Amino acid sequence: MSSREATIRSFRARSVKVVWDGAAPPSVEALQAAFAPFGAISTVRVKQRTALVLYRDARSVASAVDGTRGPWIATAVATERADPRRGSPSAPFGQAPDAEAPAGA
Repeated sequence: MSSREATIRSFRARSVKVVWDGAAPPSVEALQAAFAPFGAISTVRVKQRTALVLYRDARSVASAVDGTRGPWIATAVATERADPRRGSPSAPFGQAPDAEAPAGA
């Protein structure tokens, strides 16, 4: 495994994806307050419909997913299935992970 793949794996193992219903996304501060009891947080990123909580330790992820209550749904990024339209780090870009590589590749 390359160092890039190891970094991606580590990042995914320490990440929680947060989704919510409604128009207004939660603030970074609200997410930090809600998820801090489960472990030390490295960073929080908020988009329009999702957020990512990155913990310093992967062991915090299971606690966060199991313990999250409230208006948000939390899932472990490492357990999400890859979108076959986007491929995966182990497959060529745009190719499903279980598809065969083209001849000569």
